[in-house]
Amino acid sequence: MVHGVLMRLRAGSADESPGTLTYREITSFYTPLALTSLLFLSAHSIVTFFVARSQMAIESLAVLPVIGALMFIFRSFGLSYQETVIALVGDRFEKFVPIRNFALLLLAAVFCSLGLVVFTDVVAIWYQDICGLSPDLALFALAPTKLLIVLPALEVVMSFQRGLMVAGLTTKPVTLAALIEIIAIVVTLNLAIHSFDMVGAMAAAGALVVGRIFAFSSFCIPIMFCFA
Repeated sequence: MVHGVLMRLRAGSADESPGTLTYREITSFYTPLALTSLLFLSAHSIVTFFVARSQMAIESLAVLPVIGALMFIFRSFGLSYQETVIALVGDRFEKFVPIRNFALLLLAAVFCSLGLVVFTDVVAIWYQDICGLSPDLALFALAPTKLLIVLPALEVVMSFQRGLMVAGLTTKPVTLAALIEIIAIVVTLNLAIHSFDMVGAMAAAGALVVGRIFAFSSFCIPIMFCFA
């Protein structure tokens, strides 16, 4: 499937004579991205650790994977946008404006479409008829689901920011943002569960939202409005 693309790349490389790429450069670029993935994956274990020690822990642990599956359907649109930004923004960010504008449209579309699911009877159909939750657990899952409604929209913002960082060959801020997100999640969970004695599912939902807000805020001023 990639044969034709490789042939064109090889034909172009003979004319362009690119500079030598060293293992040190590859490692410097790759390591922050690898650490970022590790930090993101560790967030699930951290949430489970705290929720297991919260109020209504069993019910919370039962509904969180189901809520996560619903969120992932809508988060996937944002996750895939990072590669789009990297591929199309241009070497000198000359396509920044249309990329930013599409991100805003995608953000609004994801937020509104998830809202139509969460604030209508569709969410009950999804949780009870499709996922098989009991009516009580479906009702229990509704409040944290409403709290997490902003998460897919924030995913679009994060993917847009990370895409710009990677396209600009600057990957260390990506790892810093992931580290800040993990710290915010841990602090929020600790306060919510041990200080305010919150139900685990609500504490987890709030921590994930707070962590994501801190993560994209760590890129300083909202980057999508930095260019005219």
